[in-house]
Amino acid sequence: MNKTNKNPCQKNISPTPLCSLWLIIFLYISTFTFHHSLFSIDDPAWWNDETDTDIIDNNASKNDFGPANLGQLKNVAKNAQLHMDNSLTSIGGAGTEITTMVGNFIEVSAANSNAINLGQLKNIATPYYDRLVSIGYDTRANLIARGFPEEDLPSFYPWDPATPTDINYNLATIGHLKMVFSFDLSVDSDGDSLLDWWEYYYFNSLVFNKLDDTDNDGITNENEFNNATNPTSSSYVGIPDGMLFWMKADEGIITDSTTSLITTWNDQSGNNNQFGQGNDLHRPTYVTDDNFGHPVIRFKDGNEFLQSDSVSGQIDNFSVVFVFKPTINSNVSWNQSIGDHWGSFLFHSDINDSVIVGIGFQNNKGRIVPGTNAGDSPTGIFEESIWNMWSYTHKNGTGRLYKNGNLIAEKHNLGNPDSWLNFHIGQFNNSFDGDLLEVLFYDRALDAQQIANIAQTYDDKYGVITKDRDGDGLDDTWELAKFNGDLSKSKTDAPISTYTISITTPQEGQNY
Repeated sequence: MNKTNKNPCQKNISPTPLCSLWLIIFLYISTFTFHHSLFSIDDPAWWNDETDTDIIDNNASKNDFGPANLGQLKNVAKNAQLHMDNSLTSIGGAGTEITTMVGNFIEVSAANSNAINLGQLKNIATPYYDRLVSIGYDTRANLIARGFPEEDLPSFYPWDPATPTDINYNLATIGHLKMVFSFDLSVDSDGDSLLDWWEYYYFNSLVFNKLDDTDNDGITNENEFNNATNPTSSSYVGIPDGMLFWMKADEGIITDSTTSLITTWNDQSGNNNQFGQGNDLHRPTYVTDDNFGHPVIRFKDGNEFLQSDSVSGQIDNFSVVFVFKPTINSNVSWNQSIGDHWGSFLFHSDINDSVIVGIGFQNNKGRIVPGTNAGDSPTGIFEESIWNMWSYTHKNGTGRLYKNGNLIAEKHNLGNPDSWLNFHIGQFNNSFDGDLLEVLFYDRALDAQQIANIAQTYDDKYGVITKDRDGDGLDDTWELAKFNGDLSKSKTDAPISTYTISITTPQEGQNY
């Protein structure tokens, strides 16, 4: 951009305190687009490459001085959230504030063509800049590289907080909108296959490269990046960062002064989402000498449970992972309960050693149940006296159930959870009998590769998540799913169904 003829987005987007405009809440994502770049460098890749609705219309006439409208603002805001979610998966995506704001956009089609003012633009853009700064992204460097005069950038926002409030009522231009949403998390400026935001987030610099092993855990930075693990901590390889809580039986256990009954289980994620039990009649036992080689938390008698009230509020997308060996699956319809309540999330087994998991069964909510219909889980897969890693992820109404890192059920249109009240492991008057090693909870949905990485990590650490216990060369999860809970089949067995091919003798005059 020629600085002698500055674009208004470079010079005039400098108003101050934000206008909190209620109108924004009632608007929906529009398909409004605008013309190509005003920048001296390339447009942000996400403007077209990964958007839900393209931001750029290369067939439109360039008009950066023209007024921006609400439809364009909403379209850009939604796609900016998608860009953040896709780029920052390992650390929580765009975050709750942006996700909630964009989720509250409701369609009022007549308003999409209304012009917006600077206050509205700043009000929508502020949480994006707050999120970028929180991960170490240099918003000023990006803006300056795109032609924003450095002297007009007193803060990390692309506006001056000291400018009079009445400027908020000036019209925002397409140029303003494009400059404000010009951040790009796909940049790798030093060409080391590590994205800049990731390097700044963990190292606060670009000095390390992909072959370095900054935490000396035997895993290169490139592998840490690809596996979404922390390159500054060697505690666990393969466990994605950013969990809401991380409970481990070998750390953080507090028992009462005279017994091995657990009073407090301290969260190892750093978020202080502790679990506890104030009533000694309902406390599980800390067991360290069971010839297993690792301490476990042992639940028995059906009424022992631990609970955290810190896990609460609206959590729409989430992941739960736990490693558990049930001692006995009682002859009742509700066993081994973990989660919150029907309406937000629950996992439990039933009298037939099957699993029920999901959001609920009423008020337009759903769950995965055992059966043979699409989306059902196999029956008989919850085995007594066997260690297994169970995982459930929920994203945009789709629930996925994994056993030992393998997907065994996927169901759509389950709805979103109600507000969470707490998270319990075990439940009063509902059996939870067995040994527990670890529980992980994320406020985002992990992908299949991340679930598989966790399973491998736990198998490496504990040696209990065996994928072929009967040694027949068939993955147990596959066998259980294909043969309805039966592990007696072997790889040499004949197929369930056989087919007879009839061969006829060609006859004259027939076409074959």
